[in-house]
Amino acid sequence: MNLGCYHRRYIMKVNCQGPGHRFEFKLYALDDIMHLGHKVTKEKLIDAIEGHMLGEAVPVSVF
Repeated sequence: MNLGCYHRRYIMKVNCQGPGHRFEFKLYALDDIMHLGHKVTKEKLIDAIEGHMLGEAVPVSVF
């Protein structure tokens, strides 16, 4: 079953093709704490952190 390769609990993209699973995590360094509530979507998160990003990293793991 292909769910678009996005895990609903974490914001991470999973490449579902090829051997193993490839996980890409986007990590952001922010200049403030975000108070987003319990039902935040990816789009709301990206909008909220706009202008607050100090840095970004994309570690990749293959399992």
